[in-house]
Amino acid sequence: MKLIKHKFSYLNIHIIHRIYNNLIFIKMRKVLILAIVNLVFIISSYAQQNKDSLDVRVNVLIDKTKNKTINEEEKSELIGYVFQIQNKGFKLEERKRDYANSLIEINKALVIWTAIGDTASIANLLKFRGGLLYGRLKEFEKGKIDLNNAITLFKKIKMVGGDAVSYHDYSILYDHESKIDSALYYENRALDIWKELNDPFRIIVSNNQLIHLYQKQKKFEKAAQIQKETDLILNQSKVVENPMFDFYYVSFELYTVMKNDSLAKKYKDLYLAKLEALKKEGIIEKSMYEL
Repeated sequence: MKLIKHKFSYLNIHIIHRIYNNLIFIKMRKVLILAIVNLVFIISSYAQQNKDSLDVRVNVLIDKTKNKTINEEEKSELIGYVFQIQNKGFKLEERKRDYANSLIEINKALVIWTAIGDTASIANLLKFRGGLLYGRLKEFEKGKIDLNNAITLFKKIKMVGGDAVSYHDYSILYDHESKIDSALYYENRALDIWKELNDPFRIIVSNNQLIHLYQKQKKFEKAAQIQKETDLILNQSKVVENPMFDFYYVSFELYTVMKNDSLAKKYKDLYLAKLEALKKEGIIEKSMYEL
């Protein structure tokens, strides 16, 4: 009987030991979790303080610009800030499809460019806000006002192609408004200008939009004709930026609807390969036509 009692005592001690170790582990885990939470809070607070101090600095420089007391070094500093802000807005639209927060950043940048008095930069952001952001947010009338103002400013400074880039964004706006005829009208106006200027990069951008629009209109043969012309231009001009993977995507989109499986697969594979190549460079990107 004593032997049995001894075995039970040993078992009880073993169980108690395991419970004790588990309690220590749980306690350590709680301490670790609290430490991580505190670290995240500290980092977030530090980031917010930096953001607040940056906002204060930017506002000081804007006031100096308005009062004409800013020096050249301070103006360069302010221009550096505004590029950071607008680039953040561009990335929010392009990579995250976060149109509302992109709009916030672009509005901030517009305030600064307006204070500086850089007409070209103001016009560029107005067309971006008008076509891409207000188009996506379905604020169509606001978008049209921005685009009209952008065209006026581009004409004021006689910027070559300023009207054409605005017509392209008009096309994007009307596409989101489901007014395909109007979208086609403005994109064809943009394309006429780019052909006159012999700009293959912009011709491909316009052709991508036309392929997309004609496909939506179910004018597949017209879209396929432009697709083949664009493929030839792309191979001859060796454009390797956004228009290339936009072209791959709209081609995939077109041939999928046309039930041409071999061509749909070809352009899908090219599109995915391009995205993977960009990903290896640390760039997370996708076509503007892939919602």
